[in-house]
Amino acid sequence: MQSSQQKLAEKLTILDDRGVGMLTRIYNIKKQQLTQLQKDKSEILKSLALYYFTFVDVMEFKNTLASCSTTLIRAKFSLTLRTVNFDLTKNFLDLVVCYATLLMLLSRIEERKAIIGLYNYAHEMTHGSSDREYPRLGQMIVDYENPLKKMMEEFAPHNKLLSNALVSLQTVYPRRNLSADQWRNAQLLSLISAPNAKLNPVQSDTMPCEYLSLDTMEKWIVFGFLLSHTALNSEPAALSLWKLALQSGSCLCLFRDEVFHTHKACEDLLVG
Repeated sequence: MQSSQQKLAEKLTILDDRGVGMLTRIYNIKKQQLTQLQKDKSEILKSLALYYFTFVDVMEFKNTLASCSTTLIRAKFSLTLRTVNFDLTKNFLDLVVCYATLLMLLSRIEERKAIIGLYNYAHEMTHGSSDREYPRLGQMIVDYENPLKKMMEEFAPHNKLLSNALVSLQTVYPRRNLSADQWRNAQLLSLISAPNAKLNPVQSDTMPCEYLSLDTMEKWIVFGFLLSHTALNSEPAALSLWKLALQSGSCLCLFRDEVFHTHKACEDLLVG
């Protein structure tokens, strides 16, 4: 007999012992029925409520933004920073960036599935039913494992609205995003280069844009064209803004110490 065959009886004995051990553990779980968790259910609900309902608020924020964007499209609003719609356009672009930032930060919370699952289990033991927001919230957590890819899909109906708002930066962002050498060569800060013109008031239809920070505009362009990337193939102005924003740096601040590595994310999303 081969050695493997000779040890067959030993293997069966070991497996049988392990089977009995697992039977004991399963039996104990059935009898205990997570007794400790049942005792602590009120504390679990209290401890996780802030986290759980913050996730719910993110979901509602996402749905409300989609609803507002749809309303703008149906009302045929023209979003541009060079008209009387400056405030509306600025607020819309800020919301898009906030939306993208929220869902990216949410996807970076490694315990998000455990939080909503444990909260819902404690809720079910306490009230006899699942939390009413749990199915939608659970689906959102699963859908946004890759947040940028999912947002690109969801923003497809709003591409034209978003890209039009972003392209209106073409007369503002390139002029603001100049190097020190370009400023120096153009003598933009010189008081003696054109003394006769110093007393002439400047007339511009983009005056409110002069108060926008360069960082704000770069976030609009990077996140905006990631979500409406089809405009990069059809509009030269959009591609020009996109290239200029990517040349400005390889990293954007999302919130506090959380950052977004622009070039790597764009390569992962668009190259394939």
